[in-house]
Amino acid sequence: MKIGLIGIAGWPIGDFSKGICAPNSVIASLSKELVNRGHEVFVFAGKDSKVAGKIISNGKISPVEHSDKQINMARKIAYNLELTEKAIEMYENGEIDVINCHDFRFNLDLFILHNVPVIYTVHEDMASDPSRYDIEKMKALSQVGGGFMNISKANEKFCKENSIPTLGYAPNGIEIEEFEYNQKGREGVLFVGRVIEHKMVREAILAALEIGEKVSVVGPRGRTPEDELYFENLDNNFFKTSRANYLGLKDHHELADIYRKFKVLIFLSRSEGMPLVILEAMATGLPVVASAVGGVVDIITDGADGVILKDNSINLITAGIKKAVSIANSAPRNKIEKNFTSAKMSENYLACYEKFLASRSK
Repeated sequence: MKIGLIGIAGWPIGDFSKGICAPNSVIASLSKELVNRGHEVFVFAGKDSKVAGKIISNGKISPVEHSDKQINMARKIAYNLELTEKAIEMYENGEIDVINCHDFRFNLDLFILHNVPVIYTVHEDMASDPSRYDIEKMKALSQVGGGFMNISKANEKFCKENSIPTLGYAPNGIEIEEFEYNQKGREGVLFVGRVIEHKMVREAILAALEIGEKVSVVGPRGRTPEDELYFENLDNNFFKTSRANYLGLKDHHELADIYRKFKVLIFLSRSEGMPLVILEAMATGLPVVASAVGGVVDIITDGADGVILKDNSINLITAGIKKAVSIANSAPRNKIEKNFTSAKMSENYLACYEKFLASRSK
C-alpha cells in the first residue's frame, strides 16, 4: 500500500528539539511501523523532519516560529496548503493510494475542489468545542468519499451522533521500548503538560501538597498574556518558595527517564484527545490520576491501573493520589503493552485504510 501522511506543517516530525507536537509524534511512530510492515510511506512535512519513509517537503524546512502570532499562523497555513496540493497531485498521478491527514483546520476545501478522498485524524476531543471544527464542514467529507478515523471512542460517538462519516476507531500508541519499566525507588507526584489554566496545574499542586507529597511540574509555559500571568502566579506562590519544583520543558528522552522516578502522575484537563503523556507514563509503570475527558477514559481502568476523576475538586484529586499509590506498577505497564503500542496502532490504521480502499472499489 502507498500511504501519504500529512501532519502539522509548523513542526518538524520526529524532531522533539522544538517541543512535542502530539499529532506529529503519532505520525513518526506510525510511519516507522508502516515502513517496517513493507508499505511505501510518504510524509508531507519540512525537510528538517526525522522520520521513516520518504519526506515530501518541496525543499523547505518547517516554518520558523515568529514572534508575531498572525505571521506565524499565516506561514503554517500556507505551507500546509502547499504540501496538501503536492499530496493531491501525487494521488491523482497514482503515486499514493491513501491520504491520511492529521490536521483538519485548513485544507478540506482543496480535497473537495479536486474530488480527492481523504482520511482525517483529529487529535483533540471533537465534542468539547465542535464550533472549532464546524460540524457541517465535517459532513462535507462525504462529498469526496472521505471520513474520520477516531483516536477516541468519544470522537467516534460524536461522529455517529452528528451523521459525520467515520471509518473506525484507532487509538494512539507509543514505541514502548523507549519507556523502560521501573517499580523501585519512586518518590513524589509528577505533573506533565503545558503550564496553563486549561491544564489545571494549580489544582494538581495544591492536591499533592495537601497530603504532604513533593510535586514536580514539567512542561512549556503558555504564550498568551493570560498564560504568562498564570505562570507568574504559580511561580510566586509555589516554584519560588520550593513548595513545588518546576523543571521546565524536557525533551522526549528526558521525559522517559523522569516518569520512572515518581509514584503518581497527575493529568488534569478540561478537554483532551488521547494524551501521549498518559501512555508514556503508564508504560514505565507510573499510575495516573486523570480527568474523565476524551480518550483518557479509553486508557485507564479506574482503580485497576490508574484513577479516573469524576470532577477536578481538590478533595477528589487528593483521594485519587492516595488510591493510585496502592496500584501495582505492573498494572499500567501491562495495559499499554496489550493495547497502546505503536504496533497495535498501526494495525488499527491499516485496517481502516483497507476498509476505506474497499469502499472506494465498489
